Formats: sequence, C-alpha cells, structure tokens
Amino acid sequence: MNGKKLAIILAVILLAACVVLYIIAYTIPGITGALTKTVIVEYDHFQVKKHLPAVIVRDETVYTADRSGNISYYVDDNTKTRKGIKVLDIYGSETSSVYCPETGVVSFYYDGYEAIFRPDNMVKILDFIPQEGSVTVTDMQTERVSQGDFTYKLIKGDVWYTVVMVPLEEFDDFEIGAPVTLEFETGKVDAHVYQRFETGQTCLVAISTGKYFKDYDKIRQCEVDVILHDDTGLIIPNTAIAYNEEEQPGVYKKSLDGEYDFIRIKIINTDGTDSVVASDTFKEIHEDGLTYSFNTIGIYDEILKDASEKNQ
Repeated sequence: MNGKKLAIILAVILLAACVVLYIIAYTIPGITGALTKTVIVEYDHFQVKKHLPAVIVRDETVYTADRSGNISYYVDDNTKTRKGIKVLDIYGSETSSVYCPETGVVSFYYDGYEAIFRPDNMVKILDFIPQEGSVTVTDMQTERVSQGDFTYKLIKGDVWYTVVMVPLEEFDDFEIGAPVTLEFETGKVDAHVYQRFETGQTCLVAISTGKYFKDYDKIRQCEVDVILHDDTGLIIPNTAIAYNEEEQPGVYKKSLDGEYDFIRIKIINTDGTDSVVASDTFKEIHEDGLTYSFNTIGIYDEILKDASEKNQ
C-alpha cells in the first residue's frame, strides 16, 4: 500500500470518528433525558402566548385640502391633540388654516382602509382582509398640495382596537373582559378582550386598550403575540399530573425511601404542555364554606415525570 492510499484511508477513519463523536455528543443526552423517570421541580417564569395575524381597527377620518398651495404643519405625527389646536396652514391665494375639529390623535399616514376597518364594522373584517403585504402606508406630509389631496387624519376616541384571527379550537381561550398583553414589534401594551365573533373555522377576537403606543397610526395589518397569562411559579409537565378518587389534581413526589406519594397541587395556569402550580401551601374554600390549607410540592422536589408510570 502506497503512502497516498494510506493517507486516504486514515482521513476516512478520522471523518468516521468525528461523525460518531457528533452523534454521541448531540443524540445520547436527548435519549438519556427521555429515559429519565423523574423531574426536579423548578421555579420559573410562565407565559401562555399566542402568535396571531391581526388587523388594527380605528375610528378615524381623513381630511383633504380645500385649496392648492404650500403647506406648513404645526402638530407632530402620532400626537394627541385637543379640539381647536391648529394642525396646518395652506398658503394659496389666501391662507387656509386647519384646526383639529375634536380631540384625537393626529396622524399623517394613510392606507386606504380607514373607512373599512372601523369599530362598528369589526365582525365583517374577514370579508375585506387584504392579502399579506398588500397594505401600502403613505406619508401625507409634503411641501405643496393640490385641492382635494389628503392632508392628515384624526384618530378619534380613547380606545384602540386590535382584532386577531383565532382558530376555532382556540376561540374559548379568550374570555370577554380578560386582561391580556399585546406584543408588537415596536413594543407591548396592556389590553383586555373586548368582543368575540364566532365566524367559522377562523374566529375574530377584538382586543381593546386605552394606552397608545409607538407607530400605532402606521400599522394596519400585522402579526402580534397575545399574552393570555403571565405568571411565576413552580413549573411541571402536564404528564406528571394525576387525579385522586375525588378528581383532585396532584403529582407523585419521590420520598426519602424511594417511594412515590400522591401530593395535592393547585394548578394556576397551563399552556397544554406544562403548568404553573402553587408552591409549598395553598388554600381552598369547600362546600361547607370553610377554608382549608394544603401542603403541596416545593422547589427542587423530585416528582414522577409521567404519572401513568406510577403502577407500572
């Protein structure tokens, strides 16, 4: 065997060894974790969040120039403006001053859906939903306008709406009046579920807020994270939850002698895969009107990861 063939064989062996080491490093830990019978309870942050397509709905009116001429602005975009404040001047043969007709947020951005996506028309949003990426937002600010050109729009009211499109199977996750958090690319805002419309396989949920946020006037169609629950507590997998004869939830905690004892738990929230539960103790009011206190699991307790394995 010449030196060249030997070098090729050694290179192939080295490559095969690297592949084997890669498989060991990245696959075996996953297998080991999957075979682990118990899990250590940890304290952590827990969110139930849904990423959904949305349409911004506003009560807004677009105003046009009553003459041609140069234009000057006196209000910044996305500014809440009181009734009677000067918004702009148009300098033609005569000067035309435009004042805010009522209190609202002045915006200089227009997209053509102002008369369609309105609070009194939310149930019909699916009939007019634009194709993704088809909404063009135009800046109306310019140095000169012609008569009839758009000059500014006024977003009225103190409540703003985001309508999200929700699959039918998730519709019941949204309860009217429930507090939620809307998380946009430009920031997050506290809100609550205002109204629900069951419209087939895709349902509509209107979420309202009284808090204005950055670039709101420029957004029409977007995707948003709706945070339904935001808790901190003990996190356990749902597979660990069992029920006793009274249909009360609990887990099997490993004792010092290696046995597994059923321990009552109080489920605070769940995302369908994991749950956040009360720590150390919790209280319940029973049918007799009395309040009872229960000892429960705590941080670093070891519990059976799959409750169905208890009697196996």
